[in-house]
Amino acid sequence: MNIHALAPITWAAIGSCLILAAFAFYLFRRLKRFEGRQNKQIDDRNSHWSESARIVALAVVQGQCEPSEGCLRLRYILSQLGESRELLERMGDELASFATHQERKQLAVQERFKQDQQRFMIEEKYGDELKNLCREIAATYDFREA
Repeated sequence: MNIHALAPITWAAIGSCLILAAFAFYLFRRLKRFEGRQNKQIDDRNSHWSESARIVALAVVQGQCEPSEGCLRLRYILSQLGESRELLERMGDELASFATHQERKQLAVQERFKQDQQRFMIEEKYGDELKNLCREIAATYDFREA
């Protein structure tokens, strides 16, 4: 075999390798940009849910939100952050059977009153513990700059 006959094949192989390397580099850069955007979206989402947790917890502590509503909201918000608190789970389980929104509007007045009385008892049962937990949550998720 002639050594001069291998030269074009060698250059073609080298050229192909360079093209493949350039394409691999392009794909790598594209992947890194995608990961960066995805990480920013995750950070933004977590920041949103963290701020929501802080605001709801403060509303409960300050009496701007009923404890039962705050419990249910915080339970959902923390689940979005991949967390849970035992107190919120226990209280939320006790509140889960109550009618909400449109269902509540459709209840007879006596039934609504009965559910309110039961809800007030649950709120009384967990009141101090819930406020302390809400203070802790508000402090934990306070990422505002000083």
